[in-house]
Amino acid sequence: MGTLNTYAMRQLGIDRLKGSPDVVVDKRGELTGVVREDVLLKALRALEPPPEQYMSYVADAARLLLSQGVTTVGFMNVPLRLLKDLLSEARRMMLRMRLYLDVDALGLLEGLGLAGGFGNEWVKVMGVKVFADGSLGARTALLSEPYEDAPGERGKQNVSVEELSEIMSRASRLGLDVAVHAIGDGALDVFLAARAASGADARVEHASLVRDDQLPGLRGVRVSVQPMFVIEDRGWLKGRLGARRLGLAYRFRSIVASGAVVGLSTDAPVEPTDPWLTVYAAVTRGQGEGCELAKVTPEERLTVPEALHLYTAGSAAVLKDPLIGSLTPGHLADIAVFSQDPLEVSEPADLRTIRNVATFVGGERAF
Repeated sequence: MGTLNTYAMRQLGIDRLKGSPDVVVDKRGELTGVVREDVLLKALRALEPPPEQYMSYVADAARLLLSQGVTTVGFMNVPLRLLKDLLSEARRMMLRMRLYLDVDALGLLEGLGLAGGFGNEWVKVMGVKVFADGSLGARTALLSEPYEDAPGERGKQNVSVEELSEIMSRASRLGLDVAVHAIGDGALDVFLAARAASGADARVEHASLVRDDQLPGLRGVRVSVQPMFVIEDRGWLKGRLGARRLGLAYRFRSIVASGAVVGLSTDAPVEPTDPWLTVYAAVTRGQGEGCELAKVTPEERLTVPEALHLYTAGSAAVLKDPLIGSLTPGHLADIAVFSQDPLEVSEPADLRTIRNVATFVGGERAF
């Protein structure tokens, strides 16, 4: 979900799309500027800055991430026209990038015969990203039952099982990964069915709502979860799901126990990139932040060592990169030095005060 100003709506001809469920109007039928899903994605692409300006944003982001001790990122929905500049500029930025292109690029990759992992040490194209549903906040995440605060709505299914299975099969033939955005349990059903039908490996983004009967199907599946969602969603999550389903949200420990391969993610720029905020959220589950999940499912909290492992080695496994994620012989010398030992903080809240002191990428100081 996003908001467009009057000028952007005029430039994009949004008035011609008034009948679309993805264009929100007020009681008088007038445009509000709020758009969702397909219309939002089209707007984002149409309003993209030119490559040189976009790359200046990437350079700014790289400096911020390195200052926080982050040396590798999974970069989702990368515009194809940025690929050349990213391949040539990442070394100068000293940030490793593992790219997932829009699914529309799959045909081009097939035509060129490019296999997954092509690129260089700094930038590798790992696969493509598919949106199976939307978000809980916009009530477009696909649920198996209606929303508590919108009984007639279950969200939006953006891809069928058959379509997703075909995408997975096509990508698999090239050794490309598929990252499937599935927030609602209904979207996770679509993912699991498509994975079973195709027999292909793929990763799940979010898995925000998981039923007990779905947990066995996650064994061996790579899952990227976002602990900060627990805190940021606290104001409206119960309203969307109701008390009965609230315990199905953000089940980090249960997903790990299912045998899934789990990595911690920020989903930036939706959430902040500071790693210690992510670790803090995973460890506390928002206790002290007014998060009801801390009371409803305290057993889903992670320990500090578990959160650190999932953030580093777990994320490397989700990205399918065997050379990052741990300080062991044969791995890349990507090292962050922090102001405190996270295993020795007196209170979990103190995790938020840890600061990065130095960052080394490939043994070379980057911050």
